[in-house]
Amino acid sequence: MTLHTILLYVLIFFGIVAAPFSILQPILLIRNRNLRKYRHRPPVPGRRILILITTVGRASTVVNHIIDVVRSYELNVDIRVLIEEYDHSEYHADTIVVPESYQTEKNSQNKHRALHYFSQWLSMNGYGTETYVIHLDDDTYVTREYIQHVFSMREHAGLGTVRLREYGHSLFSTLADFGRITDYDSYVSFFSSRHRPIGVNGEGLTIRADIESELGWDFGPVAAEDLVMGQRIFAAGYTFGFIPGYVMIAPATTAMDFYRQRRRWVDHFFRSARDVWKLRKAAVLWFGYLYVFGWGALTGLIIWALVIFVGYNPPVPVLIILTYELIMAFISKQYGAWTVKEKRYRLIMLILQIPVTMFESGTFFYWALARPKGNKDYTIAKV
Repeated sequence: MTLHTILLYVLIFFGIVAAPFSILQPILLIRNRNLRKYRHRPPVPGRRILILITTVGRASTVVNHIIDVVRSYELNVDIRVLIEEYDHSEYHADTIVVPESYQTEKNSQNKHRALHYFSQWLSMNGYGTETYVIHLDDDTYVTREYIQHVFSMREHAGLGTVRLREYGHSLFSTLADFGRITDYDSYVSFFSSRHRPIGVNGEGLTIRADIESELGWDFGPVAAEDLVMGQRIFAAGYTFGFIPGYVMIAPATTAMDFYRQRRRWVDHFFRSARDVWKLRKAAVLWFGYLYVFGWGALTGLIIWALVIFVGYNPPVPVLIILTYELIMAFISKQYGAWTVKEKRYRLIMLILQIPVTMFESGTFFYWALARPKGNKDYTIAKV
Protein backbone atom coordinates (compact mmCIF):
# COMPACT_ATOMS: atom_id res chain seq x y z
CA MET A 1 0.00 0.00 0.00
CA THR A 2 1.48 3.34 -1.06
CA LEU A 3 1.63 6.46 1.10
CA HIS A 4 -0.77 8.12 -1.35
CA THR A 5 -3.36 5.38 -0.75
CA ILE A 6 -2.94 5.55 3.02
CA LEU A 7 -3.57 9.31 2.98
CA LEU A 8 -6.72 8.82 0.93
CA TYR A 9 -8.00 6.21 3.38
CA VAL A 10 -7.28 8.55 6.29
CA LEU A 11 -9.22 11.36 4.59
CA ILE A 12 -12.15 9.08 3.87
CA PHE A 13 -12.12 7.77 7.45
CA PHE A 14 -12.29 11.27 8.94
CA GLY A 15 -15.03 12.28 6.51
CA ILE A 16 -17.22 9.27 7.25
CA VAL A 17 -16.76 9.53 11.02
CA ALA A 18 -17.78 13.21 10.90
CA ALA A 19 -20.94 12.42 8.92
CA PRO A 20 -23.27 11.72 11.90
CA PHE A 21 -22.97 15.33 13.03
CA SER A 22 -24.00 16.53 9.56
CA ILE A 23 -27.01 14.25 9.72
CA LEU A 24 -27.99 15.20 13.28
CA GLN A 25 -27.70 18.98 12.95
CA PRO A 26 -30.53 19.67 10.45
CA ILE A 27 -32.81 17.34 12.39
CA LEU A 28 -32.17 19.31 15.59
CA LEU A 29 -32.63 22.66 13.84
CA ILE A 30 -36.11 21.56 12.76
CA ARG A 31 -36.88 20.06 16.14
CA ASN A 32 -35.78 23.23 18.00
CA ARG A 33 -37.54 25.76 15.78
CA ASN A 34 -40.14 26.64 18.44
CA LEU A 35 -37.79 26.69 21.42
CA ARG A 36 -36.67 30.28 20.88
CA LYS A 37 -40.20 31.74 20.93
CA TYR A 38 -40.53 33.67 24.16
CA ARG A 39 -43.76 32.96 26.01
CA HIS A 40 -44.53 35.30 28.86
CA ARG A 41 -44.96 33.62 32.22
CA PRO A 42 -45.59 35.32 35.57
CA PRO A 43 -42.39 35.88 37.54
CA VAL A 44 -41.61 33.73 40.54
CA PRO A 45 -42.57 35.73 43.66
CA GLY A 46 -39.49 37.25 45.26
CA ARG A 47 -37.20 36.35 42.35
CA ARG A 48 -34.13 38.60 42.05
CA ILE A 49 -31.71 38.84 39.14
CA LEU A 50 -28.01 39.69 39.44
CA ILE A 51 -26.21 40.26 36.16
CA LEU A 52 -22.46 39.77 36.51
CA ILE A 53 -20.02 41.09 33.91
CA THR A 54 -16.52 39.66 34.35
CA THR A 55 -13.65 41.67 32.90
CA VAL A 56 -9.87 41.84 32.98
CA GLY A 57 -10.03 45.62 32.76
CA ARG A 58 -9.13 46.23 29.14
CA ALA A 59 -12.60 47.00 27.81
CA SER A 60 -14.29 49.46 30.17
CA THR A 61 -15.97 51.32 27.30
CA VAL A 62 -17.50 48.09 25.98
CA VAL A 63 -18.55 47.04 29.50
CA ASN A 64 -20.28 50.37 30.05
CA HIS A 65 -22.09 49.97 26.74
CA ILE A 66 -23.32 46.55 27.86
CA ILE A 67 -24.51 48.01 31.16
CA ASP A 68 -26.37 50.80 29.35
CA VAL A 69 -28.05 48.33 26.98
CA VAL A 70 -29.29 46.15 29.85
CA ARG A 71 -30.45 49.18 31.82
CA SER A 72 -32.46 50.36 28.80
CA TYR A 73 -34.75 47.34 29.26
CA GLU A 74 -36.04 49.00 32.45
CA LEU A 75 -36.17 45.71 34.31
CA ASN A 76 -35.53 45.40 38.03
CA VAL A 77 -32.08 43.79 37.92
CA ASP A 78 -28.87 44.32 39.86
CA ILE A 79 -25.82 44.76 37.61
CA ARG A 80 -22.32 44.17 38.98
CA VAL A 81 -18.88 44.19 37.36
CA LEU A 82 -16.32 41.67 38.63
CA ILE A 83 -12.88 43.26 38.38
CA GLU A 84 -9.31 42.73 39.54
CA GLU A 85 -7.73 45.02 42.14
CA TYR A 86 -5.46 46.63 39.54
CA ASP A 87 -8.46 47.81 37.48
CA HIS A 88 -9.17 51.48 38.22
CA SER A 89 -11.58 52.06 35.33
CA GLU A 90 -14.87 53.85 35.85
CA TYR A 91 -17.92 51.65 35.39
CA HIS A 92 -21.62 52.47 35.20
CA ALA A 93 -22.42 49.86 37.86
CA ASP A 94 -21.17 48.72 41.26
CA THR A 95 -18.01 46.63 41.19
CA ILE A 96 -16.87 43.54 43.06
CA VAL A 97 -13.10 43.66 43.46
CA VAL A 98 -11.00 40.50 43.53
CA PRO A 99 -7.99 41.16 45.82
CA GLU A 100 -4.60 40.75 44.16
CA SER A 101 -3.57 38.43 46.99
CA TYR A 102 -6.58 36.15 46.57
CA GLN A 103 -5.74 32.49 45.98
CA THR A 104 -7.95 29.43 45.78
CA GLU A 105 -7.31 26.05 47.30
CA LYS A 106 -6.59 24.49 43.88
CA ASN A 107 -4.62 27.53 42.65
CA SER A 108 -7.16 28.49 39.98
CA GLN A 109 -6.01 31.20 37.59
CA ASN A 110 -7.60 33.56 35.09
CA LYS A 111 -11.36 34.00 34.88
CA HIS A 112 -12.41 31.12 37.12
CA ARG A 113 -10.20 32.40 39.94
CA ALA A 114 -12.24 35.63 39.91
CA LEU A 115 -15.49 33.70 39.60
CA HIS A 116 -14.61 31.54 42.59
CA TYR A 117 -14.10 34.70 44.63
CA PHE A 118 -17.52 35.85 43.43
CA SER A 119 -19.14 32.55 44.47
CA GLN A 120 -17.82 33.09 48.00
CA TRP A 121 -18.94 36.73 47.86
CA LEU A 122 -22.49 35.57 47.14
CA SER A 123 -22.54 33.43 50.26
CA MET A 124 -20.93 36.08 52.47
CA ASN A 125 -23.52 38.64 51.34
CA GLY A 126 -26.54 36.44 51.92
CA TYR A 127 -27.58 35.65 48.36
CA GLY A 128 -29.61 32.44 48.25
CA THR A 129 -32.43 30.67 46.44
CA GLU A 130 -34.22 33.92 45.65
CA THR A 131 -31.43 35.16 43.34
CA TYR A 132 -30.37 33.98 39.89
CA VAL A 133 -27.03 35.10 38.45
CA ILE A 134 -26.72 35.75 34.69
CA HIS A 135 -23.05 35.62 33.70
CA LEU A 136 -21.76 37.83 30.89
CA ASP A 137 -18.36 38.28 29.33
CA ASP A 138 -17.16 41.84 28.87
CA ASP A 139 -18.29 41.88 25.23
CA THR A 140 -21.71 40.21 25.49
CA TYR A 141 -25.19 41.08 26.63
CA VAL A 142 -28.54 39.27 26.72
CA THR A 143 -31.85 40.39 25.24
CA ARG A 144 -34.79 41.62 27.27
CA GLU A 145 -36.68 38.34 26.71
CA TYR A 146 -33.74 36.41 28.12
CA ILE A 147 -33.93 38.26 31.43
CA GLN A 148 -37.72 38.11 31.54
CA HIS A 149 -37.58 34.33 31.25
CA VAL A 150 -35.05 34.07 34.09
CA PHE A 151 -37.53 35.90 36.32
CA SER A 152 -39.97 33.03 35.73
CA MET A 153 -37.76 29.98 35.14
CA ARG A 154 -38.25 26.92 37.32
CA GLU A 155 -34.94 25.18 36.55
CA HIS A 156 -31.94 25.77 38.77
CA ALA A 157 -29.70 26.85 35.90
CA GLY A 158 -29.91 27.42 32.18
CA LEU A 159 -28.49 28.73 28.93
CA GLY A 160 -29.87 30.26 25.74
CA THR A 161 -28.60 30.59 22.21
CA VAL A 162 -26.48 33.25 20.50
CA ARG A 163 -26.62 35.91 17.84
CA LEU A 164 -23.87 38.20 16.53
CA ARG A 165 -23.30 41.86 17.34
CA GLU A 166 -20.45 44.11 16.17
CA TYR A 167 -19.61 41.74 13.35
CA GLY A 168 -18.07 44.16 10.85
CA HIS A 169 -14.47 44.10 12.09
CA SER A 170 -13.06 40.84 10.68
CA LEU A 171 -14.79 39.27 7.71
CA PHE A 172 -13.47 35.73 8.12
CA SER A 173 -14.02 35.69 11.90
CA THR A 174 -17.60 36.80 11.35
CA LEU A 175 -18.28 34.26 8.63
CA ALA A 176 -16.78 31.47 10.74
CA ASP A 177 -18.96 32.46 13.71
CA PHE A 178 -22.09 31.94 11.60
CA GLY A 179 -21.45 28.24 12.16
CA ARG A 180 -21.38 28.87 15.89
CA ILE A 181 -24.93 30.23 15.68
CA THR A 182 -26.01 27.02 13.97
CA ASP A 183 -24.30 24.90 16.62
CA TYR A 184 -26.10 26.76 19.41
CA ASP A 185 -29.48 26.59 17.68
CA SER A 186 -29.05 22.85 17.10
CA TYR A 187 -27.23 20.71 19.65
CA VAL A 188 -26.60 23.24 22.49
CA SER A 189 -30.28 24.19 22.56
CA PHE A 190 -31.38 20.58 22.24
CA PHE A 191 -29.37 19.29 25.18
CA SER A 192 -30.33 22.25 27.37
CA SER A 193 -34.01 21.79 26.58
CA ARG A 194 -33.69 18.10 27.51
CA HIS A 195 -32.17 19.13 30.87
CA ARG A 196 -28.96 17.30 29.99
CA PRO A 197 -26.48 20.08 29.08
CA ILE A 198 -23.40 19.20 27.08
CA GLY A 199 -22.29 22.34 25.26
CA VAL A 200 -22.22 24.76 28.20
CA ASN A 201 -20.72 28.15 27.43
CA GLY A 202 -20.06 31.06 29.77
CA GLU A 203 -21.97 33.69 27.81
CA GLY A 204 -25.41 33.92 29.35
CA LEU A 205 -24.90 30.99 31.74
CA THR A 206 -27.49 31.43 34.48
CA ILE A 207 -27.19 29.79 37.90
CA ARG A 208 -29.15 30.08 41.14
CA ALA A 209 -26.93 31.93 43.60
CA ASP A 210 -26.88 29.34 46.38
CA ILE A 211 -25.89 26.61 43.90
CA GLU A 212 -23.05 28.72 42.56
CA SER A 213 -21.85 29.31 46.12
CA GLU A 214 -22.06 25.60 46.87
CA LEU A 215 -20.19 24.39 43.79
CA GLY A 216 -17.72 27.23 43.31
CA TRP A 217 -15.35 27.70 40.39
CA ASP A 218 -12.10 26.32 41.83
CA PHE A 219 -11.08 24.01 38.98
CA GLY A 220 -7.28 24.30 39.03
CA PRO A 221 -4.78 26.56 37.21
CA VAL A 222 -6.31 26.26 33.72
CA ALA A 223 -9.81 24.98 32.99
CA ALA A 224 -12.79 25.14 30.66
CA GLU A 225 -14.66 26.68 33.55
CA ASP A 226 -18.04 26.99 31.84
CA LEU A 227 -18.03 23.37 30.64
CA VAL A 228 -16.93 22.06 34.04
CA MET A 229 -19.50 24.17 35.90
CA GLY A 230 -22.32 22.99 33.62
CA GLN A 231 -21.44 19.36 34.22
CA ARG A 232 -21.05 19.90 37.97
CA ILE A 233 -24.54 21.41 38.08
CA PHE A 234 -25.91 18.38 36.23
CA ALA A 235 -23.92 15.84 38.27
CA ALA A 236 -25.12 17.41 41.53
CA GLY A 237 -28.72 16.71 40.53
CA TYR A 238 -29.83 20.25 39.75
CA THR A 239 -32.05 20.93 36.74
CA PHE A 240 -30.74 22.75 33.68
CA GLY A 241 -33.04 24.35 31.11
CA PHE A 242 -33.13 26.27 27.85
CA ILE A 243 -33.64 30.04 28.07
CA PRO A 244 -35.50 31.62 25.13
CA GLY A 245 -33.90 34.88 24.09
CA TYR A 246 -30.44 35.62 22.76
CA VAL A 247 -26.94 36.20 24.03
CA MET A 248 -25.43 38.85 21.77
CA ILE A 249 -21.77 38.03 21.15
CA ALA A 250 -19.03 39.83 19.22
CA PRO A 251 -16.75 37.88 16.84
CA ALA A 252 -12.99 38.29 17.13
CA THR A 253 -11.79 41.49 15.48
CA THR A 254 -8.80 39.93 13.70
CA ALA A 255 -7.97 36.54 12.22
CA MET A 256 -5.12 36.09 14.72
CA ASP A 257 -7.44 36.81 17.65
CA PHE A 258 -9.90 34.28 16.21
CA TYR A 259 -7.21 31.60 16.06
CA ARG A 260 -5.89 32.36 19.53
CA GLN A 261 -9.40 32.39 20.97
CA ARG A 262 -10.22 29.01 19.43
CA ARG A 263 -6.84 27.63 20.48
CA ARG A 264 -7.65 28.64 24.06
CA TRP A 265 -11.01 26.86 23.89
CA VAL A 266 -9.47 23.65 22.56
CA ASP A 267 -6.62 23.79 25.07
CA HIS A 268 -8.94 24.39 28.02
CA PHE A 269 -11.16 21.51 26.96
CA PHE A 270 -8.35 18.98 26.81
CA ARG A 271 -6.88 20.23 30.09
CA SER A 272 -10.28 19.78 31.75
CA ALA A 273 -11.24 16.53 30.02
CA ARG A 274 -10.18 14.29 32.93
CA ASP A 275 -12.26 16.24 35.47
CA VAL A 276 -15.27 16.38 33.17
CA TRP A 277 -14.93 12.65 32.44
CA LYS A 278 -15.50 11.94 36.14
CA LEU A 279 -18.68 13.98 36.04
CA ARG A 280 -20.13 13.00 32.67
CA LYS A 281 -18.37 10.96 30.05
CA ALA A 282 -20.83 11.96 27.32
CA ALA A 283 -19.64 15.58 27.43
CA VAL A 284 -16.00 14.59 26.87
CA LEU A 285 -16.88 12.18 24.08
CA TRP A 286 -19.08 14.79 22.39
CA PHE A 287 -16.55 17.63 22.41
CA GLY A 288 -13.65 15.32 21.70
CA TYR A 289 -15.55 14.12 18.64
CA LEU A 290 -16.24 17.68 17.48
CA TYR A 291 -12.69 18.89 17.96
CA VAL A 292 -11.00 15.89 16.37
CA PHE A 293 -13.45 15.23 13.53
CA GLY A 294 -15.17 18.61 13.14
CA TRP A 295 -12.98 19.52 10.19
CA GLY A 296 -14.18 16.37 8.36
CA ALA A 297 -16.39 18.35 5.98
CA LEU A 298 -13.20 19.39 4.21
CA THR A 299 -12.60 15.81 3.12
CA GLY A 300 -15.50 16.05 0.70
CA LEU A 301 -13.89 19.10 -0.84
CA ILE A 302 -10.51 17.34 -1.11
CA ILE A 303 -12.00 14.18 -2.59
CA TRP A 304 -13.93 16.14 -5.22
CA ALA A 305 -10.76 18.05 -6.10
CA LEU A 306 -9.02 14.71 -6.63
CA VAL A 307 -11.94 13.46 -8.75
CA ILE A 308 -11.88 16.55 -10.96
CA PHE A 309 -8.15 17.15 -11.31
CA VAL A 310 -6.50 13.71 -11.08
CA GLY A 311 -9.33 11.38 -12.02
CA TYR A 312 -9.59 9.63 -8.64
CA ASN A 313 -12.60 7.28 -8.47
CA PRO A 314 -13.74 6.78 -4.87
CA PRO A 315 -16.44 4.24 -4.01
CA VAL A 316 -19.84 5.72 -4.87
CA PRO A 317 -21.31 5.32 -1.33
CA VAL A 318 -18.28 7.13 0.11
CA LEU A 319 -18.61 9.92 -2.46
CA ILE A 320 -22.32 10.30 -1.60
CA ILE A 321 -21.60 10.56 2.13
CA LEU A 322 -18.80 13.09 1.73
CA THR A 323 -20.80 15.15 -0.77
CA TYR A 324 -23.78 15.28 1.59
CA GLU A 325 -21.46 16.35 4.40
CA LEU A 326 -19.97 19.09 2.24
CA ILE A 327 -23.43 20.39 1.31
CA MET A 328 -24.50 20.46 4.97
CA ALA A 329 -21.37 22.45 5.82
CA PHE A 330 -22.57 25.07 3.30
CA ILE A 331 -26.09 25.05 4.73
CA SER A 332 -24.80 25.35 8.28
CA LYS A 333 -22.97 28.59 7.53
CA GLN A 334 -25.84 29.93 5.43
CA TYR A 335 -28.23 29.35 8.34
CA GLY A 336 -26.09 31.62 10.50
CA ALA A 337 -25.75 34.21 7.73
CA TRP A 338 -29.53 34.52 7.51
CA THR A 339 -29.78 35.51 11.19
CA VAL A 340 -28.08 38.91 10.70
CA LYS A 341 -29.81 41.96 9.25
CA GLU A 342 -27.27 42.71 6.53
CA LYS A 343 -28.39 40.57 3.59
CA ARG A 344 -25.05 40.97 1.85
CA TYR A 345 -23.52 38.42 4.24
CA ARG A 346 -25.64 35.68 2.69
CA LEU A 347 -23.97 36.19 -0.68
CA ILE A 348 -20.52 36.76 0.83
CA MET A 349 -20.86 33.58 2.86
CA LEU A 350 -21.84 31.63 -0.26
CA ILE A 351 -18.90 32.96 -2.26
CA LEU A 352 -16.31 32.48 0.50
CA GLN A 353 -17.67 29.24 1.93
CA ILE A 354 -14.68 27.09 0.94
CA PRO A 355 -11.89 29.43 2.17
CA VAL A 356 -13.85 30.10 5.38
CA THR A 357 -14.24 26.37 6.00
CA MET A 358 -10.50 25.94 5.55
CA PHE A 359 -9.85 28.96 7.78
CA GLU A 360 -12.02 27.62 10.60
CA SER A 361 -10.83 24.03 10.32
CA GLY A 362 -7.25 25.14 10.80
CA THR A 363 -7.85 26.16 14.43
CA PHE A 364 -7.51 22.59 15.75
CA PHE A 365 -4.24 22.12 13.90
CA TYR A 366 -3.06 25.52 15.17
CA TRP A 367 -3.60 24.26 18.71
CA ALA A 368 -1.85 20.98 17.93
CA LEU A 369 1.18 22.69 16.38
CA ALA A 370 1.40 25.80 18.58
CA ARG A 371 0.28 24.72 22.02
CA PRO A 372 -0.02 27.66 24.45
CA LYS A 373 2.64 27.82 27.13
CA GLY A 374 2.07 28.57 30.79
CA ASN A 375 -1.22 29.24 32.55
CA LYS A 376 -1.91 32.81 31.43
CA ASP A 377 -4.92 33.15 29.14
CA TYR A 378 -4.82 35.21 25.95
CA THR A 379 -7.61 37.79 25.87
CA ILE A 380 -8.88 39.01 22.52
CA ALA A 381 -9.68 42.65 21.77
CA LYS A 382 -13.23 43.62 22.78
CA VAL A 383 -15.71 45.72 20.84
